[in-house]
Amino acid sequence: GHRAPRLFGRERPVHAALGGREAADIILWRRPKVSASILGAATAAWALFEVAEYHFLTLACYAAMIAMLTFFIWTNASAFMNLPVPRIPETILSERTAKQVILGLHRRLTWFVHRLYAIACGEDIKKFIMTVVSLYIASVVATCFSSLTLLYLGQYSATNIFSASRDCRSLAQWTE
Repeated sequence: GHRAPRLFGRERPVHAALGGREAADIILWRRPKVSASILGAATAAWALFEVAEYHFLTLACYAAMIAMLTFFIWTNASAFMNLPVPRIPETILSERTAKQVILGLHRRLTWFVHRLYAIACGEDIKKFIMTVVSLYIASVVATCFSSLTLLYLGQYSATNIFSASRDCRSLAQWTE
């Protein structure tokens, strides 16, 4: 059959290149509620840290103080109002989930380091020079912006590019 046109001459679809799982669905806005929630949370975080100039530690301390105050009032009021005492689950994040996240990050970091090593030791001088120049440009751009702003802009840009690519693909299917 006829294959849909691929952006930048790719061999496989973007969904497959992103792992083809739930994360790829979220990045490509195939689950719009989850994607919008993540974008909203990232926007709120960006506004707090960049616009309002909060520091992460300050915000974490305020959140802990508010949570402690809430539980203090709730626990003391429960005796007078016959309410149940608040219960906190033993583990909010299971050990299994934490290990999976850490192992996933470790695998990606290891892949990245091995890829840089292969490029540095390889015979392809053009790829080596392009990688070094790209890393230098990224370091220069990173000095002009905060890491959080760059992460937010990168996520926003990638989302728009992939959405436009998907729209073009669906348009191509309708015009056949």
